[in-house]
This record gives sequence, structure tokens and C-alpha cells, in this order.
Amino acid sequence: MRSVTVVLWAAFATTVVLCGVVLLRACGLSTGVSASAFGWNFCPATPAALSAEAERGTELARQARQLELELEQKNLECASIPKPPPPPLELPRHTDRPRPQQTALLKPPPPPPPPPPPKPLDSERWEKKDLSMLKGCWRLGRQTVGRIDAEECAVPEGRICFGESGTGQRETTYNCAKAGTLTCSAPIASRFNSDGTLGTTQPKVMCSGGMTWNERENWLTCRRVSDTLAICRDNISFEHEFRR
Repeated sequence: MRSVTVVLWAAFATTVVLCGVVLLRACGLSTGVSASAFGWNFCPATPAALSAEAERGTELARQARQLELELEQKNLECASIPKPPPPPLELPRHTDRPRPQQTALLKPPPPPPPPPPPKPLDSERWEKKDLSMLKGCWRLGRQTVGRIDAEECAVPEGRICFGESGTGQRETTYNCAKAGTLTCSAPIASRFNSDGTLGTTQPKVMCSGGMTWNERENWLTCRRVSDTLAICRDNISFEHEFRR
């Protein structure tokens, strides 16, 4: 019985030794036993190409770190250099050339605006019956058509010209195809009536060509409409615009 126990213990010890040898070979450790004794090697040698790439990677990392250190050193050197001071201020130098004048300030002031145009038929002067405001020439009526000896003639607008005292002259022209141009001119006198209207009178006169202008005395009665217009009615109920 005792011999059996010894044998078992010896077998157990042998098994443990063999397992240890196998494990040491799996980690690339050498026990002095020839490599051919066992066929297992779980830590094969690194290939030469892979070792060269590893060494090259290590060298590149070393060079990169060296460049980083050099860059940091240069940044420190640039930071320690003081900035150049600003250029000194220079006073303006006087030259012999004349300075340009501010011509905009030397221009004469603009002329005053023109006065408003006069009112030909000013209401205050009309109410005061001021005949002097009639001084000058006025247009009477507009172009129309008249008949002389059954001939139809063009009659342009008439004209009345006054002096200082309200006296003046009235003119009318007839342009006829057969009778030719006939001009009628008559002296005229004006006055303001009690109702605020302006009245004119003119005698019967002869026109050029032997035509009689009106068979009797002619007159006009004018009422003021605005500062620039009055309407005049004659003795045969025609209305005429009286304006400058």
C-alpha cells in the first residue's frame, strides 16, 4: 500500500514539472532544455520588417518632440523682444507756398429772392377806385369770328392801353379774305361806378377801309373776378375777358 502511494506522488510531481516546462516555453523563457525537445513556442520572434517600422516610428516621435521644443523656444524668444516704440510726433513745417483759401466762405451771399409779381387787378386798389392801376396795355376778349358785308372775318383778341388818368385807346382788327385787314381804333375813357364796377366809353369811329366801328357810342362794364382777371360786358351783350 505504501509503495502505491509513493508511485502516485512521484507521478504527480512528474506531471507538475512537465506543466511548468510547457508554461515557461509558452512565454519564451528558456530552461536549458533543447528547443526541439518540445514542439510548442507561443512567443515567436518579431519579424525584422516590423521591428524596423517600430524603430522608425520611435525616431519620428523623437524628431517631432524635438521640433516642438524648438518651436516653444522660438516663441519664448519672440515674446521677449520688446515692441518698437511709436514714431515721434513731428511739428508741421512752414513752407513758402500760400495756403489755399476757403473760397466757399468768401463767396458773396446769394441775391434776395425776387419780389412777388405785381397783382394787375389788386383788390385794395380796385376798392379804392384807383384808376392808375390800369396804366399799361390789356388784352380784351379772345380770338373770334365777325362778319363784314356778309364776309366772315377772323377777329383776334382786342387791346386797350391806358395812361395815368384812366384814358387811353382801344383797338380791334378784322382779317378778311376779300376785304383784307381792317383796323379799328377809338379813344376810351374809364371810371369806377358806384356799384364797384369799372366802366369805359368810346365814341363811334371810322375804321380803315371806310368801315364804321359801331353805329353808336360803345361802352364796357367790367367786374373784377380775381387779381388777374375781370369780365367786361359791352353794349350789345358780348362778354370779354379783361387781363394783362
